[in-house]
Amino acid sequence: PASYNAEALLRMGLTDRVEFRLYSSGFTWQAAGLGQGQTTGFSPLVFDTKIHFWEENREWFLPAVGFEAFIQTPWSSPAFNAGTQPGLMMLFRNTLWGGVTAEWNVGLAADSTATGGYTPIDIVQWAFTKSITDDFDLFIHGFQNESAMPRLSAQTVVGGGFIWYPSDRSEERRV
Repeated sequence: PASYNAEALLRMGLTDRVEFRLYSSGFTWQAAGLGQGQTTGFSPLVFDTKIHFWEENREWFLPAVGFEAFIQTPWSSPAFNAGTQPGLMMLFRNTLWGGVTAEWNVGLAADSTATGGYTPIDIVQWAFTKSITDDFDLFIHGFQNESAMPRLSAQTVVGGGFIWYPSDRSEERRV
């Protein structure tokens, strides 16, 4: 079913290579779906950390590499509580022709079941980003099967958007 939300992401650099993140889809409205009515509430809170291993080697076309570990908590409104769901991902980034950045992530998460067990979920995500100015980027991105915050049924999703850096203090840390 269709859903709308007010996502939030808090990022804090712990070291030059380690970042702590806290995020949620926030206040969420979901349309009536198969066997369920329309609902609103707050989506789960997710704790996340990213570790940057090394930068890309453009001469050898070797990607920048990082690692991400996250855990989706059951702290949400009852309608959006999917239980505790941990996940691990490898993160890769290459610079392509024309300054386009290609990023792809592969990993595995665990979806909690009604019996208290876990079902593995594969995660495949990708994005292409082009910097228009020092303060403004355009991107197209998507995922196959499941998102990093498991809340959608198996499908392919593609979207686009922009990143705006309102000041020199807000800097993106890729991978």
